[in-house]
Amino acid sequence: MKSTLTRISVFSLTVILGFSLGATAMAGVPPDVVKGPDLARIQVPFIENRGQVHEDVAFYARTFGGTLFVTRDGEMVLSALTSDKTGQKPVLVREKLVGGKDARITGVESSNTKVSTFIGNDPTKWQRNLPTFSSIGLGEVYEGVELRLKAYGKTVEKVFSVKPGGNPADIRTVVSGVDSLAVKTDGKLILRVGRDLIFYSKPVAYQIIDGTRHPVIAAYSIEGDQYSFTIGEYDRTKELRIDPLLTASYLGGAGGNDRGQGIVVHPTSGDIYVAGYTWSADFPNV
Repeated sequence: MKSTLTRISVFSLTVILGFSLGATAMAGVPPDVVKGPDLARIQVPFIENRGQVHEDVAFYARTFGGTLFVTRDGEMVLSALTSDKTGQKPVLVREKLVGGKDARITGVESSNTKVSTFIGNDPTKWQRNLPTFSSIGLGEVYEGVELRLKAYGKTVEKVFSVKPGGNPADIRTVVSGVDSLAVKTDGKLILRVGRDLIFYSKPVAYQIIDGTRHPVIAAYSIEGDQYSFTIGEYDRTKELRIDPLLTASYLGGAGGNDRGQGIVVHPTSGDIYVAGYTWSADFPNV
């Protein structure tokens, strides 16, 4: 499956119609123009697999940092390209929940975006107007713990909902395809792949009680190739949400000084144009 996912990421042709800006775009900014740091606000749809990619894949989202595949058994696979002085090379980073229930993956929020894919030279295998979703759910991954995924710009949001009676200590994820895991002093989780890094934001945990959001202390804990969460005191009679963000950092070159200054979404074709500058001689150009 590894080589198949790599080929999907590099060689398939996908046409995305109606790329969603989502409700997070700033008020007062035209919906077809998002500038600078607001690139991260663009919501990326999850595409349902109906035979256009490997049969093990249930949904996938093509973010600006790489493609996230979610397999039917609940594995999350980030496929990206990293650049160095020798050129570009594909990287696969895999995440799998440890000791959980069988995933029941479904599209949760339908998106207006429609996707067509044209892979190979056999028109009977081309796919048109595939349904997409703003988020997907993996169901109850542990007793009393549900998981939902959303994609934005270069990030993937994983929201764990711990119901009363559920235990956040049950959540444990094994990571493969990386050289090491580490936690920075600012609370971020770092996945090192050669000279490249993938960051997970410091986990945010909170409860909504009587309409008010109450923060809960949360941090990563590492044991070998696995990470979990250490959670502070909270009201166990109410739902707890844990929300780490995966931020892929592969778009760029070895020069290390690349900057996007603007992005425009074509009003009819849905094509996305990113403008900016770079001092990296090996910045990806395809």
